[in-house]
Amino acid sequence: MSTEALDSIIVVLHRPRKLVNIAGTVRAMKNMGLHRLRLVQPAEYNEFEIEGIAHRSADVLGNTTIHETLDDALADAIFVA
Repeated sequence: MSTEALDSIIVVLHRPRKLVNIAGTVRAMKNMGLHRLRLVQPAEYNEFEIEGIAHRSADVLGNTTIHETLDDALADAIFVA
């Protein structure tokens, strides 16, 4: 898959409870070449701690946005799986 095609993929986590779950997702995204993460009402969020778990993930964290509702996070989505 081309880099351009990967740029259109957005991962959304709805109400993640544990920081390590966010970090694990960030690490997996980094491994697969994905860079766009949206979080809906995370229980905790600390970029420094996440990067401590998911090393070299500043680019993914820099593109991460936090949303109040799932509808808001998916507002521009064309296909949701």
